[in-house]
This record gives sequence, structure tokens and C-alpha cells, in this order.
Amino acid sequence: RRPDGTELSREKSPTIPNATASISGSYSVTVNYLGCEVTAEVAVDVIPPPQPTVGDPAPQICAGASVQLSALGGTGYKWFPETGLSEPNIANPIASPAVTTLYTVQVTRGTCYREAQVNVIVNKVPTADAGPDKKILRGYDVKLNGKVSGDGIRYFWTPNTDIDDENSLTPRVSPKEDTDYILHAESTLGCVTALDTVFVKVYNGLIVPNAFSPNGDNINDVWNITAIDALDVPVVKVMNRYGTLIFESTGYEKPWDGKYRNEDVPVGVYYYIIDLKNGMKPVTGSLTLIR
Repeated sequence: RRPDGTELSREKSPTIPNATASISGSYSVTVNYLGCEVTAEVAVDVIPPPQPTVGDPAPQICAGASVQLSALGGTGYKWFPETGLSEPNIANPIASPAVTTLYTVQVTRGTCYREAQVNVIVNKVPTADAGPDKKILRGYDVKLNGKVSGDGIRYFWTPNTDIDDENSLTPRVSPKEDTDYILHAESTLGCVTALDTVFVKVYNGLIVPNAFSPNGDNINDVWNITAIDALDVPVVKVMNRYGTLIFESTGYEKPWDGKYRNEDVPVGVYYYIIDLKNGMKPVTGSLTLIR
């Protein structure tokens, strides 16, 4: 029987559908066996289900930062996954995930529970790489090779002088003197700004040594030509006194080491021609090889 004395059911194990707080109370059951009756009571307490709510359902943080989560509407709380949480069994843990993570909170009241979710969005902080240092001849230009990464970033170069596009990752610059160009990778999401610098060395012209000594003492063992890497594809040729070509290189990534067909050439005077391309007058002269 119900708390008001009305009959609920004659079943052994009745079910009360659509339970609400109004059915709470003391229920009695009467068992009749061979003319004997026994009555027992059971207290039924219908509690309201939890009503979970969360603070910000989609907070954004920068990589390496933290945010406090918050949930309401119950008497117990459990968050999962536990990765990146200061404490999974409280209403307001601190979350420090390394990547964007969807957290679910199980809000309980008594034996009832409901769930809510918070998606913590982790924005990658900016990085900037201005590329390798450059060398140019005065009056010419060179392309910078910048790289950036991160979420929600804008980038630009400073100073904005002698540069064709300060908002390009690969601008061409033509400074008249040695210059540090700084690549800025700036977050539009409130994260830190990354900076990196490339140094552009400006030469008045090539500096071509008139001697070198490939004797294995690690001093002047190769014929280094300063600023030749400021040119795109120079062609370097070296001849002996008889006019025989003993060295040729398009570009000059590997300087001449005084060998011809893997054999040391004799000491003496040699002659060179450096074709600078781009309509520039070739550079010629002699050099002495000593050991």
C-alpha cells in the first residue's frame, strides 16, 4: 500500500514508473499465508536528479598554461580522463592538458548521476625561425627563409626598410649595411610572441685570397672566397700556367682543396676566373699554392 493507505499493487515486486518526489513515504506490504498475515514496511525516498552545469564549456589556453574547470548541480563530482587534472574528484579541478582535451564530469546526487562536458582547447604557442644568416654584395638582394608555427598567428619582419614585403616569410632584402632582420610570430589568441633574428652581412665585393696552403695543418687548407655564397650560381675555374683546367665548380659550396683528380697539385702559381653571372664582370687573378 501507498503512504496514503491506497493499494499500489498485488504483485510480489511491483514497479513504480515515473517516480517523483510526491511518491516518497513509507510503503507497506502484507503477506497472507495459510490464513496468517504479516505486514512489513519500507521507506521510499525519491530525491531530485542532479542538474549538472559547467562554467565555460570551451575554455582556450596556451600550451603550457592552466585553466580552472567548474561544475555545479550535485553533491559529488568525478572528471575523466584524469590526464592533466590536478584532482579528478572535486567540482573545480585545475586542468593543464598538453593538447586539446574533452573532459566529462559525472555529477552525482545520491545514487543518481548526470554528465556534462568541457572541451579545453589548447592553442600551440608561436615559434619563429628566421633562417640561416645571409651574405650579399652591396647593391644586390637576397631572399630570407623564415618559418613560423603555432595557432592563430600573424608574422612580420623588422626593420621594414630595404625589404620588399615585411609580411612575407620569404622576402627579398637589399640592405646597404650589415643588418639584423627580426621575424616576429605574434599570437592573436593571447599567447607569447616568438622572435628570431637573421644577420645579413653586406660586402662591397668578393674577397679572394691570393694564396693558400693545403698542407693538412687546418690553417688555410682550402681556398676560401669570402662572400661568394652571396651569389646564386657563380662558376669558379682554376687553371695551371699551361691553361689546363684543374678545378671547376658551379656554386662554391665546397672550396678547392688543392687537388686535381684526387691528387695534390704542385706548388706554384695558378690562375682563376670567377663568373659572377647576372651580367656582372668576371673576377680574375692569380693565386699561389704553397705547402
